[in-house]
Amino acid sequence: MKRLLFVMQLLLLCSTLALAKPNIGLGILKGQHRIHWTMDWTQLTIEGMKPKEWLEFRQAEQPEYDAKYELESQLKPRILDMVAGANSKLMAKQMILCSDSDCVYTIVLQPVSMSKKGNCTVKCFVKETQSGKQAYEFFVLGRGGVFGSMSNLWGDGFQNAGRRMGKMILNGVADNSSNKKVWD
Repeated sequence: MKRLLFVMQLLLLCSTLALAKPNIGLGILKGQHRIHWTMDWTQLTIEGMKPKEWLEFRQAEQPEYDAKYELESQLKPRILDMVAGANSKLMAKQMILCSDSDCVYTIVLQPVSMSKKGNCTVKCFVKETQSGKQAYEFFVLGRGGVFGSMSNLWGDGFQNAGRRMGKMILNGVADNSSNKKVWD
């Protein structure tokens, strides 16, 4: 009897969720050709350390380098590789991430964790540009490289994350009636 009640409650919950907001998810981007993107570095950790701790560690590890310059001018700009990776997938469906703020939706890229090798976790928010109201949130994982400078490895990780994000967006806006998968 308890199982029957549990199954009935579960079915009621599922049917309620299915009818509640059918546009929840990346499907809200359907019909959009341009999507504004911004970045937010406030939650970044590198090798499990906050940026201030990382700078101290990195400066002690590589005293001949300026750790702050490396982080701000060589590593953080590699987020552009994520945008390029996403656009390489999105352009096939006439979509693009752009810096024009007059788009209907904005995707905020918020790197959460990075490793020296470029493995990354990026939290992404889809917001309505005008109101700032958050419509959807998701995470993208990126796999970094194995050879090269740390900047190169971060670029590899962000590019991989961007391609994955592009596939996720395409899958989200794909017509539900087709059973084609966008994933590799």
